[in-house]
Amino acid sequence: MINKEFEIKAAAYLSGELDQQEKAHFEEQLRNDPQLNQEIELLAQFWNKMEQKNFDTDAAWENLSRRIDTEKPIKKRRIGKEMLIGIAAASIIIFGLLTIIIAEFLPGNDQIKYIAEQRMEVQLPDNSKVILQKGTKLTLDEHFNSNTRTVNLKGKAWFEVTPNKEIPFIIQAARCEVKVVGTKFSVDSRPNMADKVVVKSGEVMVTHKFSDKTVTLVANDNVAVSNETFTENIPLPDNYLSWVFRKFYFSNNTLNDVCLDLNQAFIKHIKLDGNDIGKLKLSATFSNQTIDEIAQIIAETHNLKISSNNKVIVLSKKKN
Repeated sequence: MINKEFEIKAAAYLSGELDQQEKAHFEEQLRNDPQLNQEIELLAQFWNKMEQKNFDTDAAWENLSRRIDTEKPIKKRRIGKEMLIGIAAASIIIFGLLTIIIAEFLPGNDQIKYIAEQRMEVQLPDNSKVILQKGTKLTLDEHFNSNTRTVNLKGKAWFEVTPNKEIPFIIQAARCEVKVVGTKFSVDSRPNMADKVVVKSGEVMVTHKFSDKTVTLVANDNVAVSNETFTENIPLPDNYLSWVFRKFYFSNNTLNDVCLDLNQAFIKHIKLDGNDIGKLKLSATFSNQTIDEIAQIIAETHNLKISSNNKVIVLSKKKN
C-alpha cells in the first residue's frame, strides 16, 4: 500500500539521506513490491529533472493546487524539494500528474511538451496512454482534445489510444502521418533513419509525407517509411517492443546487447566494467522482473561482482 510514509522515505532515499540499514530495508521493500518499484522509478526521473532545472516552486504549487481543487482558494507557499517530491508522489498515486508537472514547467513552452530523459509513461488529456523511450519528445497540439487530437513525435513511443470516432488521433512524424481512431501501436521517428510503425491491435493508416501514398496496417503489421518509399512488414528484432512491456527474450546474446535492450526499459541502468564482460553470452527470458533482479541473475550466471546505487548497477569481474 503506497502511503505518506513511502513518499517521505522515497524523498530521503533519492537525496541520499538514508543510512545503510534504512537504505537496505527500503530497497528490500522495492524488490518485493513491483508497484513501489515502478513509483520510485518515476520519482527518480522527476528528482533528476528538479536537480537540472531551476523550478518556480510557487508556480508548481499553484498549478497543482488548481488541478486538485479548482473551487478552493489557492494558498501560495514556498516549498522545498522534499515536499514537492511528496506532492509529486501523491500526484502519481491519485491523479497521475507527475509527467504533466515535468512537462509544464520546462521554460518557454506554451504547448504541453513531454521530454523523456528516461523511459516515461504519460496519460494525455483524452486518457490515451503513451510510453516514451529515453530521448523522445512529444508535443501536443495547442487545442488537443477540444477539436483535434494531433501530436508531434520526435523519437520512439508506444501509444494506447482512447477510441473517439469524431476526433481521430494523429501523429506527425518526420516522414509520415499516422492516423488512428483507437488502437495500440508504436512509432519510431528519429533522425537519419526510416520512420517505423508497428501495430499490436486495431487499425492504423500511415501516409507518406513526400508522396501522399497511404497504407493501412492491422494487428501484427509494420511499415518502415524512408524519404522515398514504404517498406511493409520488415523483420524486427526479438526485443523490439521489450522496452514497453519489460518482457525480454535473449538467445546467446552478448551482455553488451543484453544491457542495451535492458537500459532502454529501465531508469536504473546496468554498466559493464570491462570490455571482456560485454562479450559474455546470455540465454534467458525475463518477464516483469525488476532491473535489480535481472542484474542479480546475470551476475550469478557469470560469477560476476555486483554493486549498485539508486541509479546504476555495475557488473565487474571478481578478484581472485
